Amino acid sequence: MEKHHRLEFRFDGVYHHIYFIPLNSFGIRMLRLYSVPNWRQRLLNALFEPDELVNGFSATECDAFINGVCVVSHLDGDIARLTRLRLPALQRPNQFEILCYPEQVPFLREYLSPEIPMKVITIDAVEEALMEGCETND
Repeated sequence: MEKHHRLEFRFDGVYHHIYFIPLNSFGIRMLRLYSVPNWRQRLLNALFEPDELVNGFSATECDAFINGVCVVSHLDGDIARLTRLRLPALQRPNQFEILCYPEQVPFLREYLSPEIPMKVITIDAVEEALMEGCETND
């Protein structure tokens, strides 16, 4: 029997973004962040310098490019994006870095491998950065 790996049967082929939000107090805090207008771009602007941001087309999923390393934010919990990132990151682990919350580390270590560097940021710091951006940008 022949196996077909058709893209339309993969969830990330149908939906470009699929967010994993835990059903706990941490997930509630993540949902609050999503309610901030233009939250994702504001977050990236708060975390990275303008010349580090990858705006537009990139061959792989990448939010910022710092010292030859592609930095990918998983702060939004986007599982579909993580699925697209997995193969390039496993092939070239020293060229990628994942930005995540402490609560996400166990899953990401299991899914991506221990070789891929991770930078951890607390949701407190993210909330503070986004709320500062809301006060000055609204």
